Amino acid sequence: MRFAEFVSRFMLYTQGGVNTYSPMKLRQSAVLVPVVNIDDQAHLLLCKRPTYLKHHPGQICFPGGKVDPDDRSVVHTALRECHEELDIPVENVTILGQIEPIDTATGFSISPIIATLNWPLSIKPNPGEVEATFLISLEEAMKPSNWSQIKVPVKHRTITVNGKMTEQGLLWGATAKIMHNLFERIS
Repeated sequence: MRFAEFVSRFMLYTQGGVNTYSPMKLRQSAVLVPVVNIDDQAHLLLCKRPTYLKHHPGQICFPGGKVDPDDRSVVHTALRECHEELDIPVENVTILGQIEPIDTATGFSISPIIATLNWPLSIKPNPGEVEATFLISLEEAMKPSNWSQIKVPVKHRTITVNGKMTEQGLLWGATAKIMHNLFERIS
């Protein structure tokens, strides 16, 4: 998908206002969904978490984390976390809007903040939070044929998830749900 087409579709179909809370008693968090322009094509910037982390080791994700008491909004949280994890200055980020939050089985409500990044730019992953970063073209990510039902071991059971294999491993869970919600918005 062309970069300009992505931006115009998202802006045309974006929700009014920004939801800053969940109706359930869940821990509030936010992620930045960074979209970059490479050769006039929209790409998503993703991260891989280090395998030694206690929570979600080795998983593919967007930069983000828990809302801190000092954060002014979920947008502030997403920008702060992106800077902490990838050393991306706020002035290199243009916020487009927000899509509906998703609630996770692990007790979080995640607010996805959609943004574009000035590209190219220097990314310096914080090794305590990010093992690697990589890009996926939006066109590739949106193809239903690139997704499949995959069995994943979770705790003491196996669940079936909608996932996509990437160069850094399996993309599934909350990140996949956020991507699919974004795809529905711009389709």
